[in-house]
Amino acid sequence: MDKTPVGAIPSLLREINERTVIDLLRAQGAMHAARIARLIGISKPTTSDILRSLVESGLICELSPGENDSHRAKNIFAAVSDIKISVAIDIGSRYIRAAVGDLNGVLRSEISLPNTSNSLKSLLEIVESSVDQSLKSAGFTRLDIVSIAVGTPGVIDQSTGKIAIAGTIGALDGVNLAAEIESLFKIAPIVENDINLVAVGEQVAGFGQGISNFAVLSVGSGSG
Repeated sequence: MDKTPVGAIPSLLREINERTVIDLLRAQGAMHAARIARLIGISKPTTSDILRSLVESGLICELSPGENDSHRAKNIFAAVSDIKISVAIDIGSRYIRAAVGDLNGVLRSEISLPNTSNSLKSLLEIVESSVDQSLKSAGFTRLDIVSIAVGTPGVIDQSTGKIAIAGTIGALDGVNLAAEIESLFKIAPIVENDINLVAVGEQVAGFGQGISNFAVLSVGSGSG
């Protein structure tokens, strides 16, 4: 006989529901508990329990509704965006850029510095400076970073982390850039070809949305 208490939620299912609630609030903005329950298809008591847990963990917050809200007697819930942040680094032959985004995918700052490097050491110094300036502009520190994505010219061997055919940035040829970035910021980054990342960006938030197959052509110091 199953002795699981009535109404108990297995931990995996609960994690899935919590993730679904957070994703919904980040995608659609603040809303009432009843609407959350309706959109994700779980009961109101279970939704209330999940919302209470997420509020206690600091991942979402409970807000008083505005005067124009027809349900103003009931509070609304919103995803907290600035608990931690993500950093994007773009290494180009002319400029090195760093950007900070919050957990809701909102761009908080972007810094572009001329790439005057003539060695790997000087290139990494510019990368580090661009990230630090972007963090300062957004009001965060390195301790707030939870993920780093790096776009770079060249072919990245994901099994070794080494870069080949880096084109105009010869200092990157044969370099394990992921290891170098991790050494600087103490976080293992995702390193990918810069144009591949442009394609991902277009698919998520650009002209490629809703399209299964498309191509991106980049024309700069080289064509990709």
